[in-house]
Parts: sequence; structure tokens; C-alpha cells
Amino acid sequence: MPFFVPDISAYQTTVNFSAITSRADMAGVILKATQGMQYAPQWFVDNFPRSRAAAGSRYGSSFFRGVYHFGMPNWRGDQQADYCMAHIKRAGGMGSGDLPVAWDLENSSNTAWSSAQQIIDISSQFSERIKQHTGKAATLYAGALIRDMGIKHRMGFGKLWPPHLDMSKAGWPRTAYALWQYSGGSGYYNPATAVYGFPLTIPGFIGGGQTQTDMNVVMKNGAF
Repeated sequence: MPFFVPDISAYQTTVNFSAITSRADMAGVILKATQGMQYAPQWFVDNFPRSRAAAGSRYGSSFFRGVYHFGMPNWRGDQQADYCMAHIKRAGGMGSGDLPVAWDLENSSNTAWSSAQQIIDISSQFSERIKQHTGKAATLYAGALIRDMGIKHRMGFGKLWPPHLDMSKAGWPRTAYALWQYSGGSGYYNPATAVYGFPLTIPGFIGGGQTQTDMNVVMKNGAF
């Protein structure tokens, strides 16, 4: 079957991890830990260990935790990596069943990357420091920003985690994808009207009246 991994942040204040760990088609969950060097929510400290505990015996075999850091242009990448890893340590640290740390690289209302070289420099600093901390190459979450800027530099990242875009123009073939985000806040893709029929919601997973979450399908050798 295809396997799926939701990614969540403190915006989803109430999370029932048992709702995903009880499903065989859910292979993990990725939590937002930090942003820049000014955002490190208690939400992550509380929920990172909860996600592992809910997985039980599946942790590290058929269910994996992940962490992502939202990259900012205001600080060096190695400083942001240290900031992220310090917050992960406050949440109990990483274990053998955890995915490589991901660098979320995108433009938003509070980010303004000025040039391709700035992106390459800061992102490369981040990936190098994460490799020093964890022994694993970090994963790059990126889409239109690097594609439209013509950045083909891998910047030290091992795998790509893109939204629903063709990233071959940025030097990332589908065989290099770790995950493929098909449903996100911007409505990248609506599987409800497509042949894949991928899930947009997980019953009981997110509380507070929220339903749809960011969803990703696991990729291997270019296939779901």
C-alpha cells in the first residue's frame, strides 16, 4: 500500500497520536520544532515524546518520528541548526527511530530570501551542522522557491521533500524524493478528485474542529 506521514505544528493544538499509530497505512509523523532563532514552542517539547510513546513497538520499525525547522534568512544556518537541536534535546532527544531533521525552505509573510547565493550559503551551513549533530544528512523541504530561482545545488541535503511540484528543473528527480506533500495549507493538490484517492483527513487525529492537515506520501525510487 502507499504509506502516509502527516506533518503538524503548534497550530494543531490538540493531537491524538493514537489515531495515526493505530493505522497500518500511517508510517510516521513530522513535527515542527523551531523557526529561525526566536520560535521554540512548548508544544513541541510536550508532543515529541508523546508521538513516540503512542507508536509503542512500531517505533523504529514501521512508524517513524520526524522534526522540521523553518529556515529564516536572518541568522546563519549553523546557528539555526544548534538552536533546533537544543530544543529537540529539551524534548528528550532523538532516537534510532527518528527521520533525518528537515530544513523547511520557503518564502512566507515573515521571510524574504534575497538571493540564490544567500539560500545556498545558509542552507549549506544548516545541513553541515545537522550532519555533525546527528550523523545523518538532513532532508530539504522546498518547492517553488529554489525551482524559480534556478538553484540546482544540493546544499548538503540527502533527500528532497517537495510539495506537489515537478522539481527536476531544480536538479531533484523523483527518485531523490523522500516524501511528496500532496495536501498542504495552500491546497497543492486535492486527492479527493484524483485517481490516487489519498487521505486528506485522519479521523480523530486533530482536535479543535480542524479536519484537513498537511499530508505526505512516502516515496521510494520515484514511486509511492
